[in-house]
Amino acid sequence: MIRTIPESLSLVMNRLQRLAVLYSGGSDSETLLRASAAALGSGNVMALTADTLLLADFYRNRVREVTGEIGVEHLFVPLNPLSDKEIAANGTRRCYHCKKLIMEGLIGPAGERGFNVVADGTTLDDLADDRPGLAAADEAGVIHPFAEAGLGASEVLELRISLGVLDPAPPSDSCYATRIDGIPLTRKAIEIVALLEEPLRAYARGRIRVKYDGECLDLNYTASDEDLILGKIEELRRRAALCGLPLHLSKSD
Repeated sequence: MIRTIPESLSLVMNRLQRLAVLYSGGSDSETLLRASAAALGSGNVMALTADTLLLADFYRNRVREVTGEIGVEHLFVPLNPLSDKEIAANGTRRCYHCKKLIMEGLIGPAGERGFNVVADGTTLDDLADDRPGLAAADEAGVIHPFAEAGLGASEVLELRISLGVLDPAPPSDSCYATRIDGIPLTRKAIEIVALLEEPLRAYARGRIRVKYDGECLDLNYTASDEDLILGKIEELRRRAALCGLPLHLSKSD
């Protein structure tokens, strides 16, 4: 066990021999993947990613880069959330049904490769939030090593740094489905959001969201990205025009 891992997390890791980590490019799950590889050996860890329309190419590329750097086995599993009518309807239980579909789609391939324990990057702070997807993860038997070890967001960030990761953590983010307001999820709606966010994602310092309600696009961004937005505004307006939609800007602190 390496020194950089907190003792409470070491105790959790000591119970495991092989671990599959659900990783879609986010900072917390990346940190768990790195810590698991350091603790258990890269040959005893694999990464699983649901390859869906809801995953931005930026994160798909990040997954390839990080898993290649760490040297762990990685598997993209193609899944189609829009095939589930509960998810496509975009109701209040969408996240639960989507997470359930993803868990069922990933756990099987992990077991086939000898990884019978599957984990995600849920932190102690996440447990205090209303996250319907966590219920689906728990039902599927997915474990939460960080939460179990009592590690919140700040401790996970400290762990990331102690593991030698020098590049900034990607801003907190969520899948494309969270951008679609009050209308069903469709391939077209997702592709519209992706088209507008694509030129921004790699450079964003804070949270960026392009909200779409079927009639207009509302770009929400933080003050830290104002220069980025202003520098890209003409391109963003051209992309919105290609979709035949007006583009509104909304800045928060």
